[in-house]
Amino acid sequence: MGSKGTPPSAVAVEGEQEPEKVELKIKEWEVGMYHNEVAASQGIRIRRRPPTGHLQHYVGPFEFQLQNEGNTPRNILEEIIRHKDTHVAQVLALPLPHRPLFPGFYMPIYVKDPKLLAALQESKKRQAPYAGAFLLKDEPGTDPSVVSGSETEKNITDLKGKELFNRLHEVGTLAQISSIQGDHVVLIGHRRLRITEMVEEDPLTVKVDHLKDKPYNKDDDVIKATSFEVISTLRAVLKTSSLWRDHVQTYNQHIGDFNFPRLADFGAAISGANKLQCQEVLEELDVYKRLKLTLELVKKEIEISKIQESIAKAIEEKISGEQRRYLLNEQLKAIKKELGLEADDKTALSGHASYNIKFRDQACKFVCIMVSIGALSVLMSMTQASKFRERLEPNREKCPPHVLQVIEEELTKLQLLEASSSEFNVTRNYLDWLTSIPWGNYSDENFDVLRAQKILDEDHYGLNDVKERILEFIAVGKLRGMSQGKIICLSGPPGVGKTSIGRSIARALNRNFYRFSVGGLSDVAEIKGHRRTYIGAMPGKMVQCLKNVGTANPLVLIDEIDKSEQ
Repeated sequence: MGSKGTPPSAVAVEGEQEPEKVELKIKEWEVGMYHNEVAASQGIRIRRRPPTGHLQHYVGPFEFQLQNEGNTPRNILEEIIRHKDTHVAQVLALPLPHRPLFPGFYMPIYVKDPKLLAALQESKKRQAPYAGAFLLKDEPGTDPSVVSGSETEKNITDLKGKELFNRLHEVGTLAQISSIQGDHVVLIGHRRLRITEMVEEDPLTVKVDHLKDKPYNKDDDVIKATSFEVISTLRAVLKTSSLWRDHVQTYNQHIGDFNFPRLADFGAAISGANKLQCQEVLEELDVYKRLKLTLELVKKEIEISKIQESIAKAIEEKISGEQRRYLLNEQLKAIKKELGLEADDKTALSGHASYNIKFRDQACKFVCIMVSIGALSVLMSMTQASKFRERLEPNREKCPPHVLQVIEEELTKLQLLEASSSEFNVTRNYLDWLTSIPWGNYSDENFDVLRAQKILDEDHYGLNDVKERILEFIAVGKLRGMSQGKIICLSGPPGVGKTSIGRSIARALNRNFYRFSVGGLSDVAEIKGHRRTYIGAMPGKMVQCLKNVGTANPLVLIDEIDKSEQ
């Protein structure tokens, strides 16, 4: 086999590659699980010979990893070590906290146990880098979805001997130790194993049986149909998930022919299923049942992919909508300038008063046209303006002309403002209060003196001088047919009925009652209201009173005047 001039660490092997023979230099390596398939797909024949060193618990041939003289990654066959006929009688048990390892797949893990890590390093030095990877069972009463990765790693480190043995699932995977960097170990799965008994406790070593899939007919129509449905579902997922495309591309590089069991393992391995569902697929030796389990998992994945796609589409539409809105806003500003609508707020406020109704209607029509062609920047403004107009409509005829003029000016201003500007919120709040006031809406007053006296006597005993004065006001109002606003000052010690008699007066007159206290009040702005330019500015108490009671003639009681600070 050797050739002249070949270095001692390499062997020359002749491989046939049509239409001509090619002599390749290959590095001696342990056997690769998929070398036959990959090499055959490249038209290369692989020659085997037994390994030169002694391997513990090893039965089966070794192969060589082919390597082109150019030594480029494109021409290097994948480093997968164990041959499919290899058997190992006993292995070190590696607990996997999150997901099982499937045959034909890589998995990086962290080994925190010093003894176990040393045993793995020793096995690799002795050219027997094999271990058993077994999924760790959850503790009773523990929800795996709420346990963090660090907590799981800590729990694995604490488990030893029989306790760890009892926490492992029986079915696992024969894993080749590809590399060890510190406590970082990369595993490559090869075939299914079943634990039979424990050999050593620390590090945990177990005897295993190698499991084979149950015999099946490759030409069975049901198996073919199920596998084709798995492939069809995977293709559907590939259209939406770039992560899956990478997995499938890697998978296609690993295999040279179609394989039903490997297809089932592949679908389960790259799915987002939980570890118990993946373990169920790993333990299933019936190929048809395994394909059905995998089909269920990939069907769930396509639903998840659809949700992800809809979320991504919604976010993309939102971003593009905001960009479109900004662009249309800039265009609208330019159009407003051409129409003579001042961009300066101060000038706009003074100029809006001179706009006539015809021009305002034209401006509204213009805004409606902008909305119809997709001007999203004014959609919110139009919605708010329509709401305020609908609210004002029942009281429009009763509303004073000067108030209507202010409301129309503010509505026009609101329609031309950007919804994202601070001035938009100020104008909207101002219109909200203006249209909430019950313009011209009065409650029907009752000036029946006898009824009023009856109500006052029902609510309070005594207070004859107070009741007499109140009845005098009611009698005057009955004679005149109307009552002007009167101010009555009630004074006296606490608890004599000053506040409660105000409610009785409102009931006797059939008016709505509103009370607010000024005790401890130091700022007159709480009564008069704040300037609209301030953030969170509120109107005065009287305006709030009109909005709350819903009528323009309530009975207002200002309480605790003597307790105010000023």
